[in-house]
Amino acid sequence: MLQHIDTRLLVSCITKPEVPRLIISFAKFRHCGSSFFLIKLIFNSALFGLIISLLAYEIGLRIKRKLKIAIFNPLLIAIGLIITFLVTFDIDYEEYNPQTDPYIPVNYSKKDAVSGKKENKAALQKELGLPVREDAFLIGIVSRMTSQKGFDLIGCVLDELLTEMDIQLVVLGSGESQYENMFHHYQSKYPDKVSVHIGFTEERSHHIYAASDVLLMPSMFEPCGLAQMIAMRYGTLPIVRETGGLRDTVEPYNEYENTGCGFSFANFNAQEMADIVRYAYRVEHEQKAAWKELIYRAMDRNFSWNVSAHAYEKLYDKLVEM
Repeated sequence: MLQHIDTRLLVSCITKPEVPRLIISFAKFRHCGSSFFLIKLIFNSALFGLIISLLAYEIGLRIKRKLKIAIFNPLLIAIGLIITFLVTFDIDYEEYNPQTDPYIPVNYSKKDAVSGKKENKAALQKELGLPVREDAFLIGIVSRMTSQKGFDLIGCVLDELLTEMDIQLVVLGSGESQYENMFHHYQSKYPDKVSVHIGFTEERSHHIYAASDVLLMPSMFEPCGLAQMIAMRYGTLPIVRETGGLRDTVEPYNEYENTGCGFSFANFNAQEMADIVRYAYRVEHEQKAAWKELIYRAMDRNFSWNVSAHAYEKLYDKLVEM
């Protein structure tokens, strides 16, 4: 019976939202220079799991054809190869661990996340020359600056958001000159509210994840997305557009059921994005207990490959029982 199992069963194990995407430790690749970012992009592609699955299945087919022994079912071989890959490839979820992260000024756990994030916020504000104010709603952006990432939406409403609310915006990234210039403009116009760093440093990115109240990702499309998962690891709530991997990984806050781990909006529309930023701002300022619960739920999310490996093991067990 195993010979007739459709490969769609294997593909579904990768593509289902409940099987999380990966967070990889890239420390071993940092010596690769510019290639480092290409490696990071490939490994965090939404298709990466599908590609290794199909490759493993192809290897299984070849083994079956060569040995011609019934027990060597291609699907079972593929699952075994994938589990081995996940276990041995040194994928380190601990790279983004606020309890041990060497890049952030103050380490913290879920238990003391609220106070730990406040201390990291104050340190980042001081480092960037922003007014050190605990009540300021700190919005972080760590991203390539391209149209795909939704920066046109931000440009349409940033003036009104900065003037009507007590917010600060910290931006890290580089890309298309029009967006780099846009953020430099707002930094010049609102020096006490906006700080922009063109480029990328590991230390600054980790500090932004730890210090921010929310991470803004209004992408036009996003096959997978990594920053929103890292942010939740640090108790920073993502504000995302409901597309691709952002929709799969961020459950929007429901104040009536007290569920969710972030905020989201459906349409690629600047005012809709602005409205959800305002809503998150109100929740943070007016519903402190709910905000704390949101932080806890976000930090409880697990997107490591260990979870995916366990899903493969369960699939393997089901197939063996058939």
